Amino acid sequence: MKGHDFLHDCFLPKSLFVIGTGGNDYLLNYYQPRNTARPQLSDFTRSLITELSAHLQRLYALGARKFVIFSIQPMGCTPVVRASLNVTGAGCVEPVNGAALLFNGELRSLVDAAGPRMPGASFSVVDSYKIIKDLLDHPRKHGHQG
Repeated sequence: MKGHDFLHDCFLPKSLFVIGTGGNDYLLNYYQPRNTARPQLSDFTRSLITELSAHLQRLYALGARKFVIFSIQPMGCTPVVRASLNVTGAGCVEPVNGAALLFNGELRSLVDAAGPRMPGASFSVVDSYKIIKDLLDHPRKHGHQG
């Protein structure tokens, strides 16, 4: 590829790679009613983390060094999940939120382990779950009447 060294040396190491994580993998795959033979939640989560790790390593091999990774938000509080299960009031679907929390814990472990495997790389994790849950739980604190 013409200019590959220039691209590799000048742009990729200085670029910021922003990565959103697997909420749709759960909502559009794991929790779909047609999925009757679904794996254990822990196995499904581990497979997502393994895939994410492979993608991060591939980006690193191409020259990426700066990563911002967004965790999964509280999926059980989203209108689509609440509507599909006929949840009324202010409640969230906690088992679905539990899947997000499981993934987010594994994500933190992945990032912690990535440092030694990817020298010179820096990782920041944005805790989307905590941010959005705080907005939902304390709307007045954030300027909303709730």
